Amino acid sequence: MPDRQMPVSGPHRIYVEAIPTGARLDITAYLETAVLALIRDHLDELNDLAELDVSAQHQISTGNSDSYAGHERDARIEELVAGLSPQLPVYGPQVAKLADALHQIARPKGLPGQRQGGAAA
Repeated sequence: MPDRQMPVSGPHRIYVEAIPTGARLDITAYLETAVLALIRDHLDELNDLAELDVSAQHQISTGNSDSYAGHERDARIEELVAGLSPQLPVYGPQVAKLADALHQIARPKGLPGQRQGGAAA
């Protein structure tokens, strides 16, 4: 199996890679679209959030972990993310390709040097 596969080519490419403990999904293409949407459609709100974050961090650093700014920042971020449509669609045959790629990664593998098929040495 190749180190990295692209089972989903659109509307946002998804790459799948095996790692020692499981799998890594690369959704960079989707994140690029989301970041562009934030910049184009929500720049003023992002500036407000940055100011709230500075205030929240200051309040936390002075011992106020339950700050108004922190709660307000978190609520606004939640609304902003919900408006971005955080679901990542996968259509048609690409669903099966993604499932197959993940299944290949999940399939048990023998240890290096391990005998196959119970053959005696």
